[in-house]
Amino acid sequence: MELIRNMKLGDKGNDVIELQRLLNANAVVVSSDGNFGPKTDAAVRLFQTNNHLTANGIVDANSWQILNAHAAPKPSAVKTAAQLFVEKYAPYA
Repeated sequence: MELIRNMKLGDKGNDVIELQRLLNANAVVVSSDGNFGPKTDAAVRLFQTNNHLTANGIVDANSWQILNAHAAPKPSAVKTAAQLFVEKYAPYA
């Protein structure tokens, strides 16, 4: 996911849920409730500290870049072995 927008304490919405998902994917555990409250702020600051960023709680372009670089793909983007098999061998059926 590309940078949505800068985010900070008090923000709400689906983009905050995506931020929380990325924090969890980066081993910083936080609830995915869409509310950038004190717990998400603390998680962002921990993530920023762990990644040698300015720990100001503001998710800016630098934070987004590292969050995305280290996150695992969304489950929908991961193909199962069966899907890979069908893609590879279906043309020969």
